[in-house]
Amino acid sequence: MAVPLVLWGTYDVGKPRVRNLIAALEQLYPDVKSSHFNLWSGVEDKSGIPLKRILAITARLLCCYPWLLYRYCRLPAHQVVVLPYPCILDALVLWPFAKCRGAKLCCDLFLSLYDTAVVDRRLIKKASLAARLLYRIEWLTVRLADFVLTDTQSHKDYLCRLYYIDSEKVHVVWVGADDSFSKHSPKSPEVTSDRTNVLFYGQFIPLHGLDHLVKAISRIEALGRKDITFHIIGRGQEAEHIDAMITEMGIRSILRTPWVDYSQLPTLIAAADICLGIFPDEGKGGRVIPNKLFQIMAVGRPVVTAKTSGICEILQPGPGVRLTVMGDSEDTANKILDLVDCLSDAARRTREVEGAMALPSIGPKQISLQLSTVLSDYLPTDLNNGER
Repeated sequence: MAVPLVLWGTYDVGKPRVRNLIAALEQLYPDVKSSHFNLWSGVEDKSGIPLKRILAITARLLCCYPWLLYRYCRLPAHQVVVLPYPCILDALVLWPFAKCRGAKLCCDLFLSLYDTAVVDRRLIKKASLAARLLYRIEWLTVRLADFVLTDTQSHKDYLCRLYYIDSEKVHVVWVGADDSFSKHSPKSPEVTSDRTNVLFYGQFIPLHGLDHLVKAISRIEALGRKDITFHIIGRGQEAEHIDAMITEMGIRSILRTPWVDYSQLPTLIAAADICLGIFPDEGKGGRVIPNKLFQIMAVGRPVVTAKTSGICEILQPGPGVRLTVMGDSEDTANKILDLVDCLSDAARRTREVEGAMALPSIGPKQISLQLSTVLSDYLPTDLNNGER
């Protein structure tokens, strides 16, 4: 029996983007079929993989593709094959098989590997052979794909410039938050405490701009404010540098937690008075909407984050939302203090919390609507919207 689409590849189910995309597709097509090898199990930050682990992953990759291709050939007839993130090598391997079966290839370029490794994190020198090779591989992938998904209009515009892609080939589908976040109610406005609890969580990567946040917290402490606790949760590429900054500056208002289980995040967000987004200088951080921001919006907590082109696609300054100047630690400190002071007054606290609770909640249902619009261009009418 033919199906509209199938999922295939070594996609990383540890990423909220991948889980939300699959959940949205399953809402549209409950009988969606898949062939998947969980290559990235236990790998949270791909930039910090030791050489021994890289060799092991490479060996597993070489072994899994024959099995995945065999499974693909046994999948029912379909119109579209979706390759969730990361899909670069998957696309190169599958393309001839998809063409033989008459299926259109959809690649989720949620993250450009070249942009991440070379431009953003600078793990590979731009002039190196490795960087040029990575660019060419990704350039080829977007040309082999019949259509491409990405997460924001700003990111779409960047990818079209970077790889000279026809803009009609690239479609925006938000990351969103899963339903475990939308089911958690925010703290009651009547709950008060001697200290304001401000939460930051995430992988310690350059686009988060943690150095600017730490400088902003140092400015706040220098003003003699002892009524705020900053709870910073995370680890990753910049963890050692950020922890050294905190120690060298003698910041005492920061509570550091290396990591928490994903299942604990909704409760932690709901318990916070204020949540923090990202504070980048420029580049990739200005184009994306981090999944944490969708999660904070779903729970309904007041938020402070940078005013970037990506974030402005879904948020504007107002009750429950403060947007800071990119790369400006002084403005970040001022916006955090403004929101803290609003929460200390009962009337203003009600306004800010109600504003946060009114933020749009973008989950699988909203993502499935976006996907339905995208897929309508690539699926026959009788197969779109899940009709059989």
